[in-house]
Amino acid sequence: MDRDALRTSAIRYGLLFAISVILVVGFWFHREFYQIGFGPLVVIGGVVTFVIILAVRALGGAPLGRGRVRGSLSLPRASAERVLSGTQTLAILPVETEVPPAGSLTRVLVGTTKQPMAHVRIRDVRRRLTADVREEEASAGGYDGLDEFRKAWARGLDPDPRDLVLLVELRKEAKG
Repeated sequence: MDRDALRTSAIRYGLLFAISVILVVGFWFHREFYQIGFGPLVVIGGVVTFVIILAVRALGGAPLGRGRVRGSLSLPRASAERVLSGTQTLAILPVETEVPPAGSLTRVLVGTTKQPMAHVRIRDVRRRLTADVREEEASAGGYDGLDEFRKAWARGLDPDPRDLVLLVELRKEAKG
């Protein structure tokens, strides 16, 4: 897990714990029912409430720490392997491709076999004309440069620099 994901999880669970403690502090007004004292009540009650909320979340089907997988993204085998190894952080896809929204956790499927290979977080989705794709975007998309991207994209097509492509920025989360 990278630092951003770890920081986000720590903040979310810290806020969840703080809310749990605040809920228990609300019960302090019922002093006649709680004779153990304010400090132990807040700490023990906060921990118990936190564990109960986590248990309910786990029972609801959401994996703890990652969120639910939404949709899938089909990539050629070579691209899927580069995504799995972490060397490809951008997928350049036809504009017709259905892509889950930015921020969602998604399965990467191997092109023709549809075998799940990895889970990725979609960081950003942008549209761009093929003529406007930059060198660093082509490299991040697994090509050896802009010329190789243009040759590969034009293979079998009538190349038009006004064609739109989707630039999908990815971050590998876990192996599928």
